Amino acid sequence: MSYAAAADLRARFGADEIDQLLDQDADGRPDDGRLEAVLADAAAAIDARLARLYDLPLPEGDYPLLRAIACDLARARLYDDEMSDTVKHAARRARAQLGALAGGQAVLVRADGKAVRRRAQTPRIAAPQGPVADGFGDTSCPERGR
Repeated sequence: MSYAAAADLRARFGADEIDQLLDQDADGRPDDGRLEAVLADAAAAIDARLARLYDLPLPEGDYPLLRAIACDLARARLYDDEMSDTVKHAARRARAQLGALAGGQAVLVRADGKAVRRRAQTPRIAAPQGPVADGFGDTSCPERGR
């Protein structure tokens, strides 16, 4: 699922900045293939984090926070050279927001105000503890050889 489009990135940061970053060969034309690639990279990074708590692909809908995160991550990837502190800060903030979603400290909400249901978490089985568990991996136990 794509969370942002080329038009979103250009609208958010200005077509001039984005097109200049996309014109790597200085021929005056932006490389839209590169733009699609960085947007796909941003979507993959989002999916990798959200897969912990949400079933993917997410239900159809508009996700403003994910669009903003995708734009900030994609913009940062467009910079080959030094990026400004503003771009660094925005990418850092996007990763923190994504971490909060993935860690369950924030809730993913669609533009219509409906929260996205998280996947049911299965209980984890605790490792054995105590005197029985202390010898569990002990290879010196004589009965272990049977």
